[in-house]
Amino acid sequence: MLKNTFHPLFLTLLFFSFTFHSAIADEIKMKDGTIYEGRITYEGDDILKIEVAISASIKETKILGRGDVAEIKKDSPDDVAFAKLEKLLPTKSLMTASAYQTALDVGPKAFLRSFPDSKHAETAKEMEKTLLEELDKVERGFIKVEEDWISPQDQKTFAAQIDSRVRLYKMKTVAGSNNYNGYIAAMREFEALEQGFYGTPSFATSVDLALQIIPALGRQLQQMQRDADYRAAQYEQNKANLDETARAQVEQARAREQQAYAAGLEIDKKAGIKWVRLNPNSKASITSYLDFAGKELKRIKEYDSKVLAAQAQKLVKVDQLIEDGNVERAEFLMAEALEVAGAKVKRSSSRSKKSGSYIAVLGEKIRARKENAVATAKAKAEAAKSEAITKRMEAAETSDGEKGQNTTDSDVASDFAALSGAKKKKEPAADKGKGPKKKSSGKPDSKEKREPVVSAPIDEGGGFPTGLIVPIVTVLLIIGIVLLKFFGPKKNEDEDDTEEAAEEDQEE
Repeated sequence: MLKNTFHPLFLTLLFFSFTFHSAIADEIKMKDGTIYEGRITYEGDDILKIEVAISASIKETKILGRGDVAEIKKDSPDDVAFAKLEKLLPTKSLMTASAYQTALDVGPKAFLRSFPDSKHAETAKEMEKTLLEELDKVERGFIKVEEDWISPQDQKTFAAQIDSRVRLYKMKTVAGSNNYNGYIAAMREFEALEQGFYGTPSFATSVDLALQIIPALGRQLQQMQRDADYRAAQYEQNKANLDETARAQVEQARAREQQAYAAGLEIDKKAGIKWVRLNPNSKASITSYLDFAGKELKRIKEYDSKVLAAQAQKLVKVDQLIEDGNVERAEFLMAEALEVAGAKVKRSSSRSKKSGSYIAVLGEKIRARKENAVATAKAKAEAAKSEAITKRMEAAETSDGEKGQNTTDSDVASDFAALSGAKKKKEPAADKGKGPKKKSSGKPDSKEKREPVVSAPIDEGGGFPTGLIVPIVTVLLIIGIVLLKFFGPKKNEDEDDTEEAAEEDQEE
């Protein structure tokens, strides 16, 4: 379903990022033989400043005397520019089309305009090509989540899996800020995963992540709680040292902060969010949050992430089986998935049955597939019935009468009525046991007149409908018989009356 797509340039740039940084750094060689590599940030007549990397994330600025410097080696301008350019790849997850366009404009396009003859020009062109290809995907509805490109069709078909992956990615990202606001935001994402995506692989992963985030948040809250009184006293002291106007401004700013916090807290509560925002200026708020975080940590520890992961793998297979149309196998594997988690899942059974959980979503998918299968079978049966009627009518039309005609006119009319959706009227059954029928007087009788059955014509794509030949011939025959009955018997009755009159005259 989801494929890993690594662009060849990614591996090249990954290697390049480890080797190129050392090559493009400024270098200052001191007279005592010491060498400093980094980025020269200031050059004066008496001193130099160079930024040196202590670790991947920590840098230190060294101040060196000009008189102690033996040699300075600087990067070329295109090396400096390319060092910034290479950070664009690999691209981040969930980038929008506008973000890609900005990256192109300020990245490779700007570099190639400024340094068309640079030794890095070819690599910059490859980077531009990669960004354009990814931009095209985004404009066609694809999204990138970590290393995977997900099509619009998969986003729709496997919505629970994809949406939960997006939530998990956001949880990881905001937790990386390493501050209490980021940790709280991460736990909000966990809350959404737990409520709406229970049973997905992303939820199983988020459990382990939450068990790391909450203790880190707790440590920061404890520090904030210890410093709360000191910070409050410091605030009051600083405020006392201000003049009246400045003091009023500070107090107004603090009041606005309190109002904004109260309004935001009310929004969180109305939305039913457990991990509400924190007021860092209130010791009571910090203490309350510490208590809540401790309880949540204890509750989340009840989950067995390994068991949840095993269950999630089966549920993902169920999802794929449903999509492939193998509903029976999907139901069987679904039952296995519900059993695999044992007591741990049973304690959370009420959550797993919620409409937003992955388990509930899959159950609804199975039900919909079954209903669709029943409707399809019914439609096929109706189609087969209609096809049989059509063949029967075609056989009647092609019959020339030499071999005998097994299909009667009334059967053909009934077939036309069946195809057109008309309901055939039931004729009253003949009375039995009441003696012979009364002989017809020969005069036309409206009760005895047979009404022709007129069926809906069938359009066969232009010209005269061949399906109307048999009904038309039938109607003409009926009309002919009625006319014969009307005119023929009347003449015989007149002759009988004349003979009777002659016999009476003779007798007189």
